[in-house]
Amino acid sequence: WRWVKGHAEDKWNILVDQLAVEARGHKPLPVMNRDAIHIFLGVTCRHSTKTGGWATVLMYQDHYRVLGARKTEVTANVLYLESVIQSLLALKKPLPVNIYTSSGYLKEGATSWLSGWQRRGWQTRDGQDVVNKEYWQKLSELQAAYRVNYHLVDKTNSPCHMQEAKEIAKEFEQEIEETEDGNAI
Repeated sequence: WRWVKGHAEDKWNILVDQLAVEARGHKPLPVMNRDAIHIFLGVTCRHSTKTGGWATVLMYQDHYRVLGARKTEVTANVLYLESVIQSLLALKKPLPVNIYTSSGYLKEGATSWLSGWQRRGWQTRDGQDVVNKEYWQKLSELQAAYRVNYHLVDKTNSPCHMQEAKEIAKEFEQEIEETEDGNAI
């Protein structure tokens, strides 16, 4: 397989993509402003081994970038937070950002809960420490530099870029760790 850039302002490529999306029955993206950065998140996690992978597809006009990694000793929630943080760290211009995720935890945390946690000194309403506090603090710091909009997407009907990110995350999750001498462990 060889990945090639899609949606590169070629009218036939755009038409083929539209037809493919319609044929698969997937919804069109809610917002595709060409003057914004679009970040599509994909996460996979094996709870039994606390191993997972995350990947993001970043789009800006006709530019594409894929990021991702394998992580151990994590939860799916941490992987979603890590994917957003790494994506925002990779940005070079303070443009509006649209983040597409299937994680209600991420969307609600970033858009509803974060301000309350900050006001309460990183405590929940019950007076407990916020879970994944270090990640939320970093995300809060990074979001301050951008106008970020979160879009909650149905897992069963996600856009093709989210599906691509999910497949890449699976590849990262399944990577075999290697020792310094190149042998699999």
